[in-house]
Amino acid sequence: MNESLIDSIASRYARTSLTIILTMALLTLAILMGSAYGSGQMTGNIVISALFSLAAMKAYEAAWKSIAKSAPATLAKFYLAAPVLRMLAAVAVMLAFYVVHRGDTTTDGQSATRSAMLGFTAIFFSFYIVLMIFDCIYFSQVEKRNKI
Repeated sequence: MNESLIDSIASRYARTSLTIILTMALLTLAILMGSAYGSGQMTGNIVISALFSLAAMKAYEAAWKSIAKSAPATLAKFYLAAPVLRMLAAVAVMLAFYVVHRGDTTTDGQSATRSAMLGFTAIFFSFYIVLMIFDCIYFSQVEKRNKI
């Protein structure tokens, strides 16, 4: 496969991923602002989830492009290893969120850690799952069409 085709596949992947991330962020924000849970904390959760998704997408795009150009025979290993690395990064982000918010309290002195983690996990997990599904579908179609 030539380099221009690889570049166009990676570029289309980045554009589509960015569209999905922005759409999810705006939809989640609209849904939460219309509910009782719409707060600054939830907006922060959306921002963190979107930023993680963008960083993961850019890293996946760069790694895929590099491997497709230099060693296309090893792409199968990449398709196995990349989701594991993304999952480990996601767990690290969730642990960091927990550490930062573990001492939060509500106005009546109750611990707010559990509710903060549940809200963050729901939003973060939705971004994570949607993009993992997109990655699987997109690159399976790329492999089927181009026989890399």
